[in-house]
Amino acid sequence: MQRIRVRRRFRAPIEDVFAVIADHEGYAELPGVVSARLAREGHPDRNGEGAVREIELPGGVRIAEAITAYRPPHTLEYRIVEAPIPLDHKGARVSLTPLGDRTDVVWTSRLTCPVPLAGGALAWAVRAQLTVGFAAALRFWDRRLRKAAASEARER
Repeated sequence: MQRIRVRRRFRAPIEDVFAVIADHEGYAELPGVVSARLAREGHPDRNGEGAVREIELPGGVRIAEAITAYRPPHTLEYRIVEAPIPLDHKGARVSLTPLGDRTDVVWTSRLTCPVPLAGGALAWAVRAQLTVGFAAALRFWDRRLRKAAASEARER
């Protein structure tokens, strides 16, 4: 079993941070993402529980993720339900905790690759790629929120 844990502290209110993380179509703006779309709407919010997001990466790699828990502004959970390699995704959770005017975000995931002999090495490689991807996404969203806050402050 491979476990991933990435953490970042944002200089933004929890509601703003949750809004960008839960904007599934907004994943298209992330570095390394070719496209992102909401394949199925969730409830009670269109990005909520039951939603399915599809993310296309370079080389035509497509991943589908089903939202399994949606508790704004504190928790978003999902499972990878389609991937280009055999993957047993146990689930991922993005947990947000308010810290005054900041927000602590912890993104965790657990997975295995059920491939005889090579499964452990493959799962390790997937873990490494996802760790880099999660950290890059959190950095991107943090920068985006900081720019928006600075722009808003200049307008005042």
